[in-house]
Amino acid sequence: MFLPQAAADISGVGLILVDLIGDTKTAPAAGLAGTTGIQWEEVPTGYYWLVDRLSVRATSSAAPQVVITAGQRVMDNTYQGNFAILDESAPILVQAGESLGLNWKGLDPGQTPTVDAQYQLLRREDFVV
Repeated sequence: MFLPQAAADISGVGLILVDLIGDTKTAPAAGLAGTTGIQWEEVPTGYYWLVDRLSVRATSSAAPQVVITAGQRVMDNTYQGNFAILDESAPILVQAGESLGLNWKGLDPGQTPTVDAQYQLLRREDFVV
């Protein structure tokens, strides 16, 4: 039985805002099963991402599902995968060693969905650069 691990406890740890980042990625073409995905690079040691906003776009004939992950943890999903804006009232925490991922299913074969991500890059105040 797989039990996902909880996010790291960062209470009491000072975080320093390093950068506000906007990034656009396009997924590889969906295969015959209608699935594809995007994976960002791993967050480096001593850093965190707080994902504030995701905008997903595709032109599939049916509304595909998009599942958003941080490492092995499922953080959000939508069945409006042709066009959806996910404004996170509680931003998605992506911790060191994890990566942000979006996985589509239910796309037309050959579709190449796109995502715009907006996130904060934070550094632990006790981490020496």
